[in-house]
Amino acid sequence: MSGRLRAWLELGRVSRLPVWISGATAGFYLGGGSIEGAPGLWLAFLAAASCLYLAASILSNLCDQAADRSLHPGRPLVSGRIGALSAWIATIALVMLGLGIVQVVFPRAMGAAFGLLVFMYAYSFLHHRLPLSPFLRGACRGALYVMAAAAAGKGLVDGSVWGSALGLGGYVWAISVFARREPHLPLVPQRVLGAIAVFGVLPLPALAPWGQGPLWSSRPLLVAATLMAALWLFSVARTLRSSAKPEVAMGKLIAGVCLLDALVLARLGSLAGATLAAVSFALAVLLQPRSRTPDTAAGDQRRLS
Repeated sequence: MSGRLRAWLELGRVSRLPVWISGATAGFYLGGGSIEGAPGLWLAFLAAASCLYLAASILSNLCDQAADRSLHPGRPLVSGRIGALSAWIATIALVMLGLGIVQVVFPRAMGAAFGLLVFMYAYSFLHHRLPLSPFLRGACRGALYVMAAAAAGKGLVDGSVWGSALGLGGYVWAISVFARREPHLPLVPQRVLGAIAVFGVLPLPALAPWGQGPLWSSRPLLVAATLMAALWLFSVARTLRSSAKPEVAMGKLIAGVCLLDALVLARLGSLAGATLAAVSFALAVLLQPRSRTPDTAAGDQRRLS
């Protein structure tokens, strides 16, 4: 892989893209769409959502240049591997492409797409100035569910969509607060992790509607997804107790967003969707940077949205 391509992949935070794709898929199913029934529409929505994600990631790097010059001099923009002008052009082009796909294929989702952009860009420009940045980060994830559901066909008044969006947004808010306290994790891991489990993991399957297929087709999937989430929580807890590098646990918590998507998809009875979320989880874990300092790990959370 060429050095310039690697720099662009780093600038766009492509290592976190599987988490975004997983969420886009779960929201699409919540709106009544499916991979099996409308694969072309699903792929079109993934393309649009991915463009908006990449644009927001690049913009976040652009907004962080002043801090990165002292804290992270090796990042693509401040190291000179990619010019700021090229990054701005890429950001604008990706936004236009993403919104163009939504306008042409999913015009009913344009309002939700603009709402997502507002949260993304408010976070990129203001997270250094506002103490409410974890709220904005959680709002980005919840807005992805709403946009995906609107694209698939459901309007913006469906209770199951908003309930699941609030559950996922609450989880991301919790781990964002968790990341801010990362240097002090050994002091408060159990209570924080317990709050994340109770308020983030448990409500999601209850808020999603049952799938349209037979009950036997949904329940085994839900049990399997719940077991995966429970094992993952146990793994995070063990990491917090035994590791001198709590940023490893933070990476696991971010990847775990995919397992929450899997819970929603399993509740809806989608084997294909739940499998994709599980694969996204595995990719998110495998693509995590292997050598990170706590400061670097905390900085990575800025691209979580």
